[in-house]
Amino acid sequence: AILGAFMIGYPFDGFKTVESMPRFILENGIDAFNLTHLTPFPGTRLYKRLETEQRITHVNYPEDWSLYNFSNVVYRHENLEKNELTAIVDAIKKRLVAPVKMLVYRFLRTLFLTRSLSSAFVALTWNLGVRKAFLRGLKARKTDKNTV
Repeated sequence: AILGAFMIGYPFDGFKTVESMPRFILENGIDAFNLTHLTPFPGTRLYKRLETEQRITHVNYPEDWSLYNFSNVVYRHENLEKNELTAIVDAIKKRLVAPVKMLVYRFLRTLFLTRSLSSAFVALTWNLGVRKAFLRGLKARKTDKNTV
């Protein structure tokens, strides 16, 4: 089984990514995927460049360190707002892991292509984990909006 890892947040990312990335994942036989936000970790060249451009938005260390977890946007994107980057990631996950029928389809496709029950179950387990984390994150964001 093939695990694909993708990040959203590069300058070329935009709302077209919502269509192109799922199509790429499905057309290229990627059985399981991980989709995160581009995260400029302190000490990296990316962080230094964004810091020089004054685009790092969370610099209150050590308190902000917990936000550097691939699930939060901790910098200003060149073309998109934070909520737009989050919406792109959400839309892709809503399409590929939220619907149970998509998980079943991908499980069966992996089983058929690999002819390996264990590979199909590993991919399914990964996708279920991504789905669970995604749904938990949606619920937490909804709760945060209701309490503000």
